[in-house]
Amino acid sequence: MKTPFSKLQKLFFLGAILLFSNKTVSQELPSIVPPSPNAANFHSYGNTRVNHYTGAPNINIPIWNISQGNVNLPVVTQISG
Repeated sequence: MKTPFSKLQKLFFLGAILLFSNKTVSQELPSIVPPSPNAANFHSYGNTRVNHYTGAPNINIPIWNISQGNVNLPVVTQISG
């Protein structure tokens, strides 16, 4: 004849096995693939300086840098929309 204590003991061990098996499965790390450099470059699209008063973009394109001694003179094209 089985006693209720043995049923409770079996239920406890079954619960412990299910609990610990869930912990070991959940510790697996997902494989994360970083985006390619071309896809990561989309984050810089639209990242231009904007005049906060008018909302017009200020775009500077460096053309050349003239340096003579201690003096540097950057040549840039500035586009303001």
